[in-house]
Amino acid sequence: MIRKLVEKQLRYSIPIVMVFFFITGIFGFYALQLTIDPSFSALVSSDSQFNTYERVLANSKGNTDAFLLFFKPDESSRLTQRPISVTDENVINRISTYNDILLQSPYVTNVIGPIISDDEQYAQLILQVETPRSRDGFSIVINDVRYYVEQVGEIAGIDTTLTGFPLLLNRVNTLLIEDNLTTLAFTFIVVFLVLIWYFRDLAVTFIALSIPTISLIILAGLMALLDVSITITLAAVGILVLGISVSFTIHVIIGYEKYIEQGLDAKDALIEAMEHLHIAIIASFITTLAGFTALLFGVSPSSQSQGLVLSMAISIIFFVTFGLLPCLLYIFASKYKPSKVKVFEKIKEYLVKLARIQAQFPKTVIFGVVIATFFFIYGASQVGFDTSNENWIPSNDPIQQSFRESAYAFGDDFSSLQVVVESTRGDLRDIDVVRDLQQVARILESHPDIERVDSVFKEIELDNQVIINTFSNPQNNRAFNSDYSLATFTIRVISFDEGADGSSGLLREIQQIIDENEVFGAKLTLFGDTIRFQELGESLGRDTGITTVISFVLVFIIASFTYMSIRVGIMSILPILISIIWAVGIMGYTGVPFTALSTGLIALVLGIGIDFSIHLVNSIYNYLKEGKDLSQALEYTLNYSGGALVLTTITTFIGFASLILATLLGIQRLGLALAFSIVSVFLVSIILVPAIISLGYARKLKRELRKN
Repeated sequence: MIRKLVEKQLRYSIPIVMVFFFITGIFGFYALQLTIDPSFSALVSSDSQFNTYERVLANSKGNTDAFLLFFKPDESSRLTQRPISVTDENVINRISTYNDILLQSPYVTNVIGPIISDDEQYAQLILQVETPRSRDGFSIVINDVRYYVEQVGEIAGIDTTLTGFPLLLNRVNTLLIEDNLTTLAFTFIVVFLVLIWYFRDLAVTFIALSIPTISLIILAGLMALLDVSITITLAAVGILVLGISVSFTIHVIIGYEKYIEQGLDAKDALIEAMEHLHIAIIASFITTLAGFTALLFGVSPSSQSQGLVLSMAISIIFFVTFGLLPCLLYIFASKYKPSKVKVFEKIKEYLVKLARIQAQFPKTVIFGVVIATFFFIYGASQVGFDTSNENWIPSNDPIQQSFRESAYAFGDDFSSLQVVVESTRGDLRDIDVVRDLQQVARILESHPDIERVDSVFKEIELDNQVIINTFSNPQNNRAFNSDYSLATFTIRVISFDEGADGSSGLLREIQQIIDENEVFGAKLTLFGDTIRFQELGESLGRDTGITTVISFVLVFIIASFTYMSIRVGIMSILPILISIIWAVGIMGYTGVPFTALSTGLIALVLGIGIDFSIHLVNSIYNYLKEGKDLSQALEYTLNYSGGALVLTTITTFIGFASLILATLLGIQRLGLALAFSIVSVFLVSIILVPAIISLGYARKLKRELRKN
C-alpha cells in the first residue's frame, strides 16, 4: 500500500509542492499575528489563590499596577560637584517636579513620595497607574509614563530608572522575543553547516531545512488562529520543532541515500526508502504524540499549553515530512550522488565493532548499563526545584538591578505579602473588625522573622466614629475598595526561606497564624508574588509526576500495539527510562535544577527519545526478516540507522544547546537539561537496544536447538 501511495505522490509531486507552499503562505500570514504573553499568571490554574485574588482586587480596586521611579547618585558621572546623596536640595526639587508632571498622565492615579532611604543614598516615587484592559494596554501605559519622565529630563549626577515588578514582566516579554530569534537563527546556521558538511549537496541541505521551516510557519499560524500565545513555558518550542523535524528528515534522506548507493534511480530509491521506513516513522510519530499528549493531563496551564502546542507540532511535522519531503527530493535532488564523510565512516566502523561486542556479550553490555544507571540515580536524587524569579530575569539587567537596589533600600517586594481582608457581613469600618485585625498584626509582628506589618488598621483608636472619619480620609482609604467591603495590608519579612522544592516554611507559619486567628465579619487571604511562586512550585511537582506516569503508559501501550508485541514495547520504553535517569543524574551532578520551564522535561524526552528506540528496533527486525543473521542485522542497522541517529543527535544537540545563548536563565537551564537528555538517549539506545535484542535472540536459538 505504501508503495502505491508513494508512486502516486511522486507522479503528482509538482502540484503537491505547490499546494504545500500555498498552505504555508496562508499560515505565514496568520503567523504574523502570533502574540507573546509573559504573564506568570498563565503558568498556574486560573482558579488558584493568586489568580483568584488578582481578579478580585482588579474588580474591586481597579486594574492597577505600581511602578517605581528610582533615584541614586551616578557614580560614573564626571561632574566635579556631583550630588553625593539624594537629599541634595537641587535633587529634591527636581524629584518634586517629577511628582507634579507625572500626575498629568491620564494613567497615573497617584504618586507617593519622594521616599528617602535611611542612608540618604536612594529615593523613589511610587506611581500608581490604571492599566487599560486591552492586549496592548500595559505597553501604552509604559510608553506614556516614559514620555512624561523624559519631559522632566535627567537630574545631573543622578541615575534615574523606571522599574518595578510589572516592568520586569514586560522585560521578560522583550527577552523572550530576543531569545527565540537568537537561538533559532543560531541553530539554523549551525545545523545548515553540519548538514552541508555531511551531504555535500546544497539542494539536499536546503530540502532538509525546508521541512522544519515550513512546519514552524504552519504551527505559528495555527497557534495564532487558535489564539494561543507564546508563554514563558513555550519559549523553546521553536527549537524543539526544529530538532524533531530535522530528525525525521535525516532518517528519510539517509534511507534515500542508501538505495541510491545500491544503484536505484531517484524514484525507486524514494519508494524503497519510504517502504522501509514508514512503519518506524509512523510508530515514532504516534509514540511521540503520546508522550506530548501526556502533558495535557498536567494540572497547570503551562503543562497543558505545552502538550497542546507540541501535539500540534509533531502532527504538522509528520504530515509535512510524509507529504512534502519525498516530492522535494524527487524534484530537486533526483541527481543527488552521496559522498563519504571520513569522520562518519569512522564512527560507523566503531558502531559496527560495538554491534559485534553486543552480539557476543549482551549480558556484559547490559550489566555495564545497569552499573552506570546506579551511579546516575544518586545524581538524580540531588536535583532540586527552583521556581524563583531568577529564572526569568537576568541579574545584570538594568531594570532588575534597580529593582533589587530599591528592595535593599526600601524593602523587597519578594520579601512581603499582602493580606486581603474580605467582609463577610458588611462594612469593614467596624470596631470589632479593627480590634481583631490589630490582634492579628501584633501576633504577626511577634514572629522573629517578620519585620513589621504595614496596616491602616494597626494604630487607629478603637472608636467607631474615629474609625469611620479616619478611613474616609482620601489619604487612608487607598487600602479599601469603594464600598469598604475589601481592604489590604502588607506583611514585611526579613526573608522567605525556600526549601529544595521551592516551598517556604515561613509562609506556612504565616498562613497558620492567619488561619488560627479569626477576624469578626471578615475573611483573610494571603496574596502576593510569594504565593504565586509557591503555587508554581506545587503545580510543577504535581505535573512532573502526573505527566511522567501517563506518558510512559501511553508510549508503552502504543509501541506494543504498533508492533503487536509487549516485548517490543518494553524494548522501546526501557532505554528511554534509563536515559532519563542518566539525564536527570547529569543535572544533579552539574547543579541544573528543575524549573517551571522543565516541568514536562521527562515527557518531552520520552516523546523525542522514543524515535531513537523505534528506529533501531524496526531496522534490526527488518533485517532479520530479510534473512540476515543477528550479527549482520546489527551491523547493517548501526551502519545505516546508527549513522542517521548520530547525525540526528548532533543536530538536535546543537538545537538544544543553543538555548544556553538565551538571556533568560530558565531557558538556559532547559537547554542544558534537553542537551543532556538527547546525548543520554543516544548513548543508552545505541548500547542497550541491540544488546537486549541479542539476548532475546540467543535465548530463541537455544530453544530451537532443544526442540531439534
